[in-house]
Amino acid sequence: MSRTASTRRSAAALGWLGLLCVLCGSGSAARAGIVPEEKQVPILFKMLTYDRTLAEDAGETIHLAVLTHAGHESSEAGAEAFTAALRGQKDKTVNGRPFTFTNVNYRDGMDLGAVLEADHVDVLYVTRGCHDLLKEIQAAARARGVLTLAADADDVRDGLSIGLDLKDDRPRIVVNLEALHREGHDLESRALRLCEVITKP
Repeated sequence: MSRTASTRRSAAALGWLGLLCVLCGSGSAARAGIVPEEKQVPILFKMLTYDRTLAEDAGETIHLAVLTHAGHESSEAGAEAFTAALRGQKDKTVNGRPFTFTNVNYRDGMDLGAVLEADHVDVLYVTRGCHDLLKEIQAAARARGVLTLAADADDVRDGLSIGLDLKDDRPRIVVNLEALHREGHDLESRALRLCEVITKP
């Protein structure tokens, strides 16, 4: 493919990502600041296609884990909604790679890092209600090169990599660039132009 054709394709894809954010916000009855999980899935999947690390280093399948904080109602409800949306995307690919997913039900004393390693996790989706686990999540993900996605953009502002919040009832992508790099990942600069970019360890 020529450089011109590649540039046009990237521009078209980025335009689609921007449009997707607008469409996902239309008619939303979301809680203040939180994008409904079923609307997060297509946007976050599109963001994964701009991750150079996943494109270059992931295996034949992208493995995503959904982290639930056991006993936390909002976390358990969010995990149920997100996994239901994932099932609806079962034929989706990330740069030509199919994806699989599992649920990780966090309980006190769990070695999260060992679970991520044993399950060969590439991407970790962190549900609402996991804020008090952020330090452990950060340590486990950064040590193993796992990209973190967050249901709550406040968790991105506090050290996870990519998430969504609502501005004027429309989804806005939030990227913590420092956290992203500490997890060993790198997004295309053109994708970052569509995001709110912060730099906080």
